[in-house]
Amino acid sequence: MNLGVNNGTIWGTPLDDQVSTIHSITVENNSGWDKIEINITVADILANISYPSSDYTLVRNWTIDPTYISNTDGGDLLSVNSNIDLPIGLDLNTSLNTYYSAIALESGGYHSCSILNNGSLKCWGQNNFGQLGIGTSGYDTSQTTPQLVDLGVGRTAVSLGLGFYHTCAILDDGSLKCWGYNLYGQLGIGTSGSTTSQTTPQSVDLGVGRTAVSVSLGSYHTCAILDDGSLKCWGHNNNGQLGIGSTTTQTTPQSVDLGVGRTAVSLSLGSYHTCAILDDGSLKCWGYNSYGQLGIGTSGSYY
Repeated sequence: MNLGVNNGTIWGTPLDDQVSTIHSITVENNSGWDKIEINITVADILANISYPSSDYTLVRNWTIDPTYISNTDGGDLLSVNSNIDLPIGLDLNTSLNTYYSAIALESGGYHSCSILNNGSLKCWGQNNFGQLGIGTSGYDTSQTTPQLVDLGVGRTAVSLGLGFYHTCAILDDGSLKCWGYNLYGQLGIGTSGSTTSQTTPQSVDLGVGRTAVSVSLGSYHTCAILDDGSLKCWGHNNNGQLGIGSTTTQTTPQSVDLGVGRTAVSLSLGSYHTCAILDDGSLKCWGYNSYGQLGIGTSGSYY
């Protein structure tokens, strides 16, 4: 877990159980200081396992494909056993390192991705623009089962976001990688156009020394909160959804002015508009507003 020393944000993925522990958080400014105590407990959750069916009729001498257990609600599996022996020729895999549960799930236009409890990332569904991140693209490369995404040597995923045809993940070192459709520069890698889509994860330059703590994707734009509480957005900007004061599309992360002394603590992106919760609890929205989705009492786009 991480503590943002600039804004007090706590983020990350707890990896081990922890008994109730009191943490004293001290905050200082020009007028003095304040302290608050928070109690943090990290506990596992009960496994909720199932097979695709509870009734199997097999044919002798016919080989079957592996039937996998599903651990839908998470929780670490400590053992896998059967109370009686399976029929001769069938084996029960009791190796725990093959049983992983999902700890995060996101869905895009026609694809889905999940982070497993070992930090690996798997994606499935439509892959016409390489949004699955498995090195291929095209309608004939869509996947009907979860496929492993290569995030780099030793890297794991801690957070993810899915757009209509693109995908982004924050890794355990705070770096951000994106892949898939890039017509409007929504991957943040400095290029755009119909031939610049990426089929594998690509690193996004967030600025010197900066890391990502949260990422959210719209249909064709992307925004991330950084470790210093700043907000950057990039991609399609036809309705001012990037919040940079113009409607010019951007291929690299651009800083959003949230107001003097204000930082972002949470964000959410619609198809063509963006909203962020700030450190003082206020809410700001910008972008497409034809239906009043910005909540400002009028209609019409704001950027």
